[in-house]
Amino acid sequence: MEQELTVSYAAYLREQNLTDDLYSAYQKRTGLSDADFWCIFSVYNGSCTYQHEISRHMFMNKQTVNSALMHLVKKGLIQMEIPPENQRLRRIVLTSQGLAFSHQYLDFIDDVGKRAWESLSHEERRAVLSGMRKINRALSDAVN
Repeated sequence: MEQELTVSYAAYLREQNLTDDLYSAYQKRTGLSDADFWCIFSVYNGSCTYQHEISRHMFMNKQTVNSALMHLVKKGLIQMEIPPENQRLRRIVLTSQGLAFSHQYLDFIDDVGKRAWESLSHEERRAVLSGMRKINRALSDAVN
């Protein structure tokens, strides 16, 4: 039992690392750093609008996010706006160049991910989600 657990956990980590490596290899082709790529991806897919949301959503520290956003501003892909209702916040908005970049690169990788997900049966998708939820709960319980 213990050996099976060790072997299956190692296989899980290898698969997780392979997924990360595949996304990282694609991200490098875009010319952006890893942090830059995931920041613009978060803005484009609508999961994040503000700098602090990216930090929380992507599990990156504030300095890393700020540095990535400054790179994206310099590249002309985003602009940061200060909303009048809260001067401390920075709303991130894609520029027309950022939108074109997103259509070229981010739509592709998102579509590839969806097609990979669609390759699983309904039961397999449910099993993956169920397993990931259990893993995340156990990890959260252990570190919080």
